Amino acid sequence: MKNFLKKITKNFQSNKKNLVKKKLGFFSDSEGILNRYLREKENWESHIQNTKKFILEASANKQKNIAVILGSGWLLDVPINELSSQFQKVYLVDIIHSKQIKHKISKMPNVELIEHDITGGALEGVYNLIEKYNTSNRQQLDEIELINTNFGLPANVTPDFVVSVNLLSQLDYFALAYLKKHTSFCPISLGEFKERIQKTHLEFLPKLKTCIITDYKETVYKDNNPKEIIRETFLLKVKFSDKEIANKWKWTFDTQKSYYTEGNTFMNVMAINY
Repeated sequence: MKNFLKKITKNFQSNKKNLVKKKLGFFSDSEGILNRYLREKENWESHIQNTKKFILEASANKQKNIAVILGSGWLLDVPINELSSQFQKVYLVDIIHSKQIKHKISKMPNVELIEHDITGGALEGVYNLIEKYNTSNRQQLDEIELINTNFGLPANVTPDFVVSVNLLSQLDYFALAYLKKHTSFCPISLGEFKERIQKTHLEFLPKLKTCIITDYKETVYKDNNPKEIIRETFLLKVKFSDKEIANKWKWTFDTQKSYYTEGNTFMNVMAINY
């Protein structure tokens, strides 16, 4: 009876997690990222190569037992072949993994996929908040507790190298989009929640073992003209010292105006030794 109850509980939790992912749009977004890459492949190439190069450079002086990639996605910007040959074990952690990635990784015996909410519980917390209070704007986002679950890794696993790859500025995206859709939280509250998610992510990362690649500024130019800026948005609520920032580059993100219809979108990216 006890095993039966455990199984029922596990299935319920799994179904709820899938519901949260579906409601917040992860499945469609995953496909959208791949489709945009296929449209912009040539423009994305330098960003992808810069990211892979920095990851490999950052891994060079680390112990080679366990590597953890947070936000592995479609592995477009992850040098998985090199990492799997360097490290005894590689964990790829993301909210979902596509069938294509599962198939690819099945051929790599020392690489394991983990599906986990890297935000520390912000996604399910937002979903539960909306379910509980519907459209009320009186409840505080402080009710959502962000918990260090070691990114879903097995309890006995201590990473030698961790990569937060093109993730930090995106961690809050789905949670805030869901809140904006279903509630009328004020922008200040949402900004504070965004900052808490980003700061908590940094707190969860092991110091001196981590590298971070993240976009920090989004710029939209009219017709690819760098002299005519339509809008500019800073994406990070956290700061890094000049010593931590190892490199910066510009990513030609969208030239077909499918992201913003007003113009072409570029991302300013930084690579960080953390």
